[in-house]
Amino acid sequence: MEAERNWNADAPLRSSDDDLLGFQPSAEKLAASIAGLSSPDGYVLGLQGEWGSGKSSYINFLVEELEHFNKGAGKDEQIDVIRFSPWLISGHHDLIAAYFKVLNENLPDKSRWPRWLQRLLPRWVKRILAKYGFQVVDPVLDTTAKLAALALDPTLGVGAAGAIAVGRMSLKSLKARLEREPSLQEAYQKLVNALKKGNRRFLVIIDDVDRITADEIRDVMRLVKSVGRLPHVTYLLAYDRQTVWSTLDGFQEKSDGTATSGRPAFAEKIIQQELEMPRPYKGDLFRLLDKTGSEVLAAFDNNERFNRIAIYGLRNWISKPRDAVRLGTAINWAWKQLEGELDPVDIVAMEALRLFDYDTFIWVRGNREFLADRMGMIDDDTKKSIVQELRKRLVGNNQLFATDVLAILFPGRAKEILESDFADSEPRYRVEARSGIGNELGYDTYFGLNPPPGEMRKSEIDTLMRNLGDRGYIEQKLRGMLGKSGRDGEPLVGKALAAMNYRFQDDPTLQPTDQLLQALLAIGDDIVALEWTGRWFTLSADFYLAALFRRTVERRGQETATKLFLNEFAWCSPLISSFLTLRMQPDLKEHGADPRELLTAEQVERLQKVVFKRITAARKSDELADLPSLWPVIAVWQKFAKPGEIKRWVNDRLREDPTLIGRLPLYSMSSAGNGVEYRFKPSNDDTELYDNTVLVEAASKVLAIDDISPTLRQKATAIVRGVTKPKEEDDLD
Repeated sequence: MEAERNWNADAPLRSSDDDLLGFQPSAEKLAASIAGLSSPDGYVLGLQGEWGSGKSSYINFLVEELEHFNKGAGKDEQIDVIRFSPWLISGHHDLIAAYFKVLNENLPDKSRWPRWLQRLLPRWVKRILAKYGFQVVDPVLDTTAKLAALALDPTLGVGAAGAIAVGRMSLKSLKARLEREPSLQEAYQKLVNALKKGNRRFLVIIDDVDRITADEIRDVMRLVKSVGRLPHVTYLLAYDRQTVWSTLDGFQEKSDGTATSGRPAFAEKIIQQELEMPRPYKGDLFRLLDKTGSEVLAAFDNNERFNRIAIYGLRNWISKPRDAVRLGTAINWAWKQLEGELDPVDIVAMEALRLFDYDTFIWVRGNREFLADRMGMIDDDTKKSIVQELRKRLVGNNQLFATDVLAILFPGRAKEILESDFADSEPRYRVEARSGIGNELGYDTYFGLNPPPGEMRKSEIDTLMRNLGDRGYIEQKLRGMLGKSGRDGEPLVGKALAAMNYRFQDDPTLQPTDQLLQALLAIGDDIVALEWTGRWFTLSADFYLAALFRRTVERRGQETATKLFLNEFAWCSPLISSFLTLRMQPDLKEHGADPRELLTAEQVERLQKVVFKRITAARKSDELADLPSLWPVIAVWQKFAKPGEIKRWVNDRLREDPTLIGRLPLYSMSSAGNGVEYRFKPSNDDTELYDNTVLVEAASKVLAIDDISPTLRQKATAIVRGVTKPKEEDDLD
């Protein structure tokens, strides 16, 4: 079971043992100052810090230090800490009553009568006992109880209807009542005198003053300034100066209790000393982030991209403890949904944008085609207008580091985002390998909080790459993808092979295993036979299959790879072995192939001689006619065949099975909208390979069949048109 963790971004730290921000030394010194403070007439301290700066945690550390002080101090030196949280009762009519209730509960009881008995005895019994010298109730506590009751029920017992009529008693009314009621005057004065004579000192902490309404802020300040100002009582008010001061700016009370505006500001009359919250170091804030978001941040180690994002973005966005905790909490939640499916560095960066620069986040969310879709057909003017829209959202310094972060997240658009032709751009294969938000799948996974249905999940590729030594597992997984397509119509197995290629390309130390090669050879026929979808700018599945074969040559070396291929050719199909040798030929370097991934001419010839023997054996056993595709086989067979050998075999087989025309290399292909257009154009015009008369005869038989695939029908039609109307076909070119 997973260990529980605190994901509450608002929860303050309880103990200085958890101090990651360097607050404890300052809290210790403030505790010593308060312990040495003499406040016969009361004293008011203000602890100022913006929202999220860690005031509550700092106060917890302060209280902890005072507790340590009290343990070593005499009874007369100790400080009783009373915590009053006005925001807990914010919006109610009993703010003032709550204060006196808290005070009543925390003051020492000088009466010898237990409190439970004090509560049970009727008021008239207490009066009779007091008349004869039996003080049942501590007069100090009695005073605080009366003040609390008065604030709660201004009628002092008139009843609910009367209370409704009178309404809430304001602090001004309470002061007037104190001046008008002799018994209350006497009780309040007893409270003052008792506190003066007593040796006990009190620290009343009023935290989160900035979290209550403007009227309640004024009530708290009035409370501290008037009836709350008591001997030996020090107040510590914690607040965001901008919030509280703007509420009280220009506000003050006349002697009659009415409010007016003017200078000096009302708050400056109350706060005798204002203290600033310690400012944590950036390194401490990042340690707090590391602790809060530890699960996500542990998913990468010394990551160069994260270091750049931290420098350009996080160091500017994270200025307060709450910033670090909020981001840590946010990435934890995102990680719970996206773990194993998206680059964790990108999760951190995107969640930071969402929290600290929401306008830019919304811009990213609304520009998928520009940022992530490699198929997006966008002209230069449109690109410029999209980037200009971004820059309108950014203000001041935010523009500098927000664009830097976006260029890291979307390297394919770095030049446009930074408006620089010299922008450093991460290769696309690396974005694909780490499943970054800069490609379609990563983008859709983040904003969909899950990989899109039918797509190749990053976690599945991770598992494949972890099992490169298990042929059975690799073959089972890849074979299970055959016949399935992604949401764009591309074969799913092709997407898997592409993703595996990106992993090898991204990690030069990763070695293709014998078991991987064996699995690819076992299912290779089905992959080579997959038809190209005709979608623009897409590559066929067999392109990535060939790339994995060439990766074996690159990583294992030419001679070692040649020996490995020769060993495997003894059992694998002549189709996939023919395909492999064609994709290893040295002349492919003229078409852009990396020479390090190719074999020498002598090594290819050695392989093809073995393949030709397999072709010959398969021809005799009729296995050749059952292969799902024949273009690689005929290309290799042609190099060793006797004159007329291939033509005779093709003619014989076409008379037996006219559908064989769909597997012969007779066509050129071009994209036609959402499909492929086929034309009759054999790769070799040598009449020794094909007899056009036999081809047309077979094609006509195919067209007479009702239940044939659309692709085979197109190919048969292309043969008939190409042979009988070659001039028209040439005109179309």
